[in-house]
Amino acid sequence: MKYDAIIIGAGLGGLSAGAYLSRAGKKVLVLEKMSEPGGRCRSVELMGHRFDIGADYFGKKILNIYAELGKKKELDPVRFRVIAKHGNSSMTIPPGLHTLRDFRGMGMSAGEIGKLGLRMGGQIMLNRYRKISGYAELVNRITDNVSLREILNVGAFFSGNNPENMPSHWFNLVFGRTYGYDRPFIPRAGSGRLPELLASVIRENGGGIVYNAQPDRIIIRDGRARGILLEGREMEAGNIISGTGIINTVFSLVERKDFPPEFLSTLGYYKEGFSMASVFTVFNKNAKITPGVHIYGMFPASVAGMFRVIRDGSFPEDNMFVISVPDAAYGTPGEHLAGTIKFLVPKGAVSREAIEAEAGRIMGRMDYLIPGFSENVVDSILYTPADYAANFGFTSSVSPVAESVHYEKMSTATPVPGLYCVGSTVLPVGGCTASSILSGRAAARLIIKNG
Repeated sequence: MKYDAIIIGAGLGGLSAGAYLSRAGKKVLVLEKMSEPGGRCRSVELMGHRFDIGADYFGKKILNIYAELGKKKELDPVRFRVIAKHGNSSMTIPPGLHTLRDFRGMGMSAGEIGKLGLRMGGQIMLNRYRKISGYAELVNRITDNVSLREILNVGAFFSGNNPENMPSHWFNLVFGRTYGYDRPFIPRAGSGRLPELLASVIRENGGGIVYNAQPDRIIIRDGRARGILLEGREMEAGNIISGTGIINTVFSLVERKDFPPEFLSTLGYYKEGFSMASVFTVFNKNAKITPGVHIYGMFPASVAGMFRVIRDGSFPEDNMFVISVPDAAYGTPGEHLAGTIKFLVPKGAVSREAIEAEAGRIMGRMDYLIPGFSENVVDSILYTPADYAANFGFTSSVSPVAESVHYEKMSTATPVPGLYCVGSTVLPVGGCTASSILSGRAAARLIIKNG
């Protein structure tokens, strides 16, 4: 049997491509190495509670994609807020009437707040960031308030990259309207609901999804992608879409000789974002959470300084960490809440003992974010980057390609005809769920256009 497209990987990019292709009447087969869809966007059960792994919040523009596919209502989005703390200052996102109080708490006068509003609006509404190369430079132009600068550097944590090395468009990704993270949401059924609905579109339109299947390589013949090799058997397809990351696709699934030297040279500059460790935690509701707040973040004195220490292979004395508590947004009944504490791990070989020690230090600081947290912990389990790979099937790098002022990501179409890459390692910008889904739609549209 010849397929119009074989898709490697049932992450959001691959599933999005499959959903759009199958709806267009194309014969589609998705192959996934794990036993369920989602990749870096899944929900798992630990300690008798549901936790989201990888992606745990989403921008409102994803809703447009699910509306196109007829699944928006089933996504059942829940809005939430974020509390960011730096020293004695705090800021609640999205903005509202509370924002003026937050800024006054940072020592800003009414005049300074007014000027800040104009500068922020210029970046978000008029896209002035395009004239500035770096994220850190943009933040420093917006404000000279130390606490606000560090809080605005939250984009660095969620990209896994030092703000000094990030392109300025990340500012609009986090605070602007690029993907709608100015009004974030989470599905009521957990992050695993996103891939589940995309997979249902594929099945409803006659497409196939096979789990526990990992192709050995992509077949390139006469300069074009022709199919895949799976367990010694060739499977033919008019197009191959890889959702396993552009680096893995080019250097593991295809021979280098099939790509032009300049393309390979550009890929050589790509760097992976820092890895993350997680402490999955169950705690009593006696801890003083704020209703409707899903994410709390604790910022160090200097985010850029923290990244430099981590890059050099050590844990900083003042590490940044966040905790996501989706149950607080859902209003879950019962005595307990489930929360995931996340922190970055240094480059290089880091022992489990060192990661455990850092997790202990951060757990000891959690009361500053959620009063009474430590005395109300019922159970917890630490997952290191190695645990992520062994148990979840993916690395815990925040972004598989950390976008940089020094390079841009590639298009979803590769130089090899019939071969496409999707997911957060290719365009459009932003190492997030929205960019992954949009890359899949872009690949599907190219295939449909080319017949």
